[in-house]
Amino acid sequence: MISFKTLSFDPVHDETYRCRTDDGWDLHLYRYLAKGEAVKGPPVLLIHGGGSTRFAWDLGDGIGFAPWLAARGHDVWTVDLRGRKRAGHWFGRIKLPQWTFDHLVEFDLPAVIGAVRKYTGAQAVNYVGHSMGGMIGYCYLIRFGGEGVARMVTLGSPAFVHGVPAWVGRMRGWLYRLGPDLRADWVAKALAPFTESLPENIVRSSANPDNVAPEVIARYLWRGVAGLPARKAAHFARIAAEGGLVTDDGRFRYHEHLAEIHTPLFVVAGNRDGLADWRACQETFEKLGSPEKRWRLLGRSEGEKYDYSHGDLLWGRHVAEELYPDLENFLWREKSRLRVVS
Repeated sequence: MISFKTLSFDPVHDETYRCRTDDGWDLHLYRYLAKGEAVKGPPVLLIHGGGSTRFAWDLGDGIGFAPWLAARGHDVWTVDLRGRKRAGHWFGRIKLPQWTFDHLVEFDLPAVIGAVRKYTGAQAVNYVGHSMGGMIGYCYLIRFGGEGVARMVTLGSPAFVHGVPAWVGRMRGWLYRLGPDLRADWVAKALAPFTESLPENIVRSSANPDNVAPEVIARYLWRGVAGLPARKAAHFARIAAEGGLVTDDGRFRYHEHLAEIHTPLFVVAGNRDGLADWRACQETFEKLGSPEKRWRLLGRSEGEKYDYSHGDLLWGRHVAEELYPDLENFLWREKSRLRVVS
C-alpha cells in the first residue's frame, strides 16, 4: 500500500497569478521562476491533458517537466484550466460545471497566453501540451493564427481518431442531454493508495508500469486527475465519430486545416500509448503546414530503455534523459546558454 506520506507532496512553484476568461472564468496560473542564470527567450507554458490538472507537470520531489525546466534557467508556467478546483465556477458538488473542448480553445487559451505575456512582458510563449493540451494547441494555432505562440511541442496529441465504433457517435446526444458527469477525480483518489494492486491491463493504457514507478502513478491519481463533465464527454464522442478534431456543433473540422499551421512544431508520441495512437500522431505531423517541424516516437524499438505509454511522456523513469533535453533543444535553440543547476 502506498503511504499517505508519499501522496502528500507539494509542488515547488514560486508565484501564483489569476486571469479571467471573456466568459467569466477565473483561472489560476503557477509560475516557476528560473533557478540560477536565466535563459533568454520566451517563457514556457505547460498545458495539461483533458483528464488532468496542473500537477501532471509537477508531482513533487523534482518529478515533472516544470521543475526540470526551472532548474535549468527557464521561466515556467502551469495552469489549471476551467473545471479544476481552483478555477472559478467550482460547485464542489457531484454535478460539475458544463463546458466543451471549444471553450478551452475560444476562451481559456487566449486568456492564459495573454496573461503570461502580460506578466512577463514577452511577445510570445513557448507552448507545451500533453494529450488534450496539445490538441487544443493545434486548434488555437488554426483559430487564432498562432497569435502569441513562438514554438509548440505536443506530447501524445493526435488530431485524428480512427477505428472508433459507430455507437460512440450515436451516444453523443444522450451524453449531452442526460449523461452523468464522471467524477474520475474521486475515483482516482480512492484508488491511489492501492496503486500497486491495480490490474496491470488497466494501468498500462495510461502508463507503462515498467517505465513509471508505482509511487509516481499514485501521486498522479491522488492529485493529478480531474472530473469529466458530461458535455465535454459528448464533445469528445463527436470528435471520435467525426474522425478528428471538430467543433462541438460539427461545423468546423480542425483536422482538415492542419496545413494552415505555420508555427514551429515538435510532435512526440509513445509507441505503446493506449490513449493516443502513435500512428494518428504521426499522421497529424505529416499534415502540418509548419516549415519547421519535428517528429519523434519513443519506445524500445527506437532505442529507449522502455516502451512509452501516455503518462510515460511526462514521468517515465528515464524521460529526463531520453526526452526532456530534446524538447529543450527544440524550444530554445541556443543550447550553449543553458546551465544545469543542481
